[in-house]
Amino acid sequence: MSEEFKKGDLVVYAGYTDKIEGVTKAHYRLGIVRAVGKYELFVIDQNKSIYNSSFRVPKECAQVIDRAAVLPRAKDVSRPELGDLVLYYSEGNHTGIVEDHGVLVASTNIPGQLQSVKVRKGKDESSHSYKDVIVLEHAK
Repeated sequence: MSEEFKKGDLVVYAGYTDKIEGVTKAHYRLGIVRAVGKYELFVIDQNKSIYNSSFRVPKECAQVIDRAAVLPRAKDVSRPELGDLVLYYSEGNHTGIVEDHGVLVASTNIPGQLQSVKVRKGKDESSHSYKDVIVLEHAK
């Protein structure tokens, strides 16, 4: 864990939920350090307004994030093109996790509608939302 914390640092901090069944679930959030003590930090949730109060986080449950190492905008993201091997991944409330891969064989972009793609796996083709598809391997 980070030894050096200072006011204004962006940190990821962890908490947990214990259940009677014995299952412990970890939770991770982003926060901004407001004050630093010997063993604990005062942190405010990164997504809350400045009017929300800070709370204590043990130093051993926090890690500083180097903002310079995490780009807010990707420099060179290559979107899927026809012929690429792609992965479709979606999580729905009713469908659960749906994962599929194959070759991108068609792309449809009609103004006013969601952009969609067709993915071929063997002889089977399936239609998916373009926003849920990423490149596994380029065709060229």
